[in-house]
Amino acid sequence: MGPLALVLLITAGVAAMTLAAYSVRAVSRIWLRHWVEQRLRGAKLAEAYLEQPQRLQLAAGAGAASIVIAGGALLTLTVRRAPTALLAWLPVMALSILIIGIAIPRAVGQRWAVSLAPYLLPVLQLVEVLLAMFLLPARTLERIMRPRLSATPADAERDALEVLLREGEREGVTLPGEREIITGLVAFGDKTLRDVLTPREQIFALDVDLSHADQARQIAQSGYSRVPVYAGTIDSVVGMVHVRDVLTSDGEAALPVRPVGIASIDRKCSDQLFSMLQHRQHLALVREGTGPVLGLVTLEDLLEEVVGDIDDEHDEQQPVSGST
Repeated sequence: MGPLALVLLITAGVAAMTLAAYSVRAVSRIWLRHWVEQRLRGAKLAEAYLEQPQRLQLAAGAGAASIVIAGGALLTLTVRRAPTALLAWLPVMALSILIIGIAIPRAVGQRWAVSLAPYLLPVLQLVEVLLAMFLLPARTLERIMRPRLSATPADAERDALEVLLREGEREGVTLPGEREIITGLVAFGDKTLRDVLTPREQIFALDVDLSHADQARQIAQSGYSRVPVYAGTIDSVVGMVHVRDVLTSDGEAALPVRPVGIASIDRKCSDQLFSMLQHRQHLALVREGTGPVLGLVTLEDLLEEVVGDIDDEHDEQQPVSGST
């Protein structure tokens, strides 16, 4: 076999490995799961890839490396009697591999991934079987060198969901806003009130002994619609007043004080949201046991953890809200 034919053969082998690797990697997990569920062509291999995607990618890399090493050795033997010819053919082989063996197959694989992957998955599996003896040390080394992750199963599931949502957005299955809401819901399930409360020192509250006029003026200046009312200190909150009561009051009678919720700092945000909706509460003070008030949480705070920031007309004046 002449040098030119050998270079073309090496390039073709590398191109096949590159095409297989990029085709399989470019297919979204949504498509792969669809193949598995519908038992389409390549379903079993797709299922295996979903479980351990790095295995076939490692096989593709090892296959390409083996082809280059073996081909380079054969090329050296072919032109061993003419060292200058070897020096001339090596750049040709390198350029051929870079353009024809890597760049073009990568573009083709990414463009027609869904069509090519069912046919190329078996190729990668065959390479994995043929190179099993060589891949075993590589996998062992990978397990040793891979940093030990502290992620919990819930973290892994959350990461997997995030990947699926991104791919769904790319495939047009989900919209960007939907992805943000779903990921917000997943993260929301693990958060406690400690993560979302407004700290004690940032709470805007009124002394119950203030006159009606002073209370009305301070509420108007604050921009909040619901404000806690305390007797003496913030640790002795007696309820809250609503801006609507200020507007409808005749200025003589005391403002009606509505009940305010109390919650533990370690309570799950999801539980607190359900409780506030169930009891039609918009504001709750956060304590640790029977200790002092540590902060305040509003219905808006909890909803923002799910859907993102909820802007209103007071956000520019009050970037940090202690009441709502």
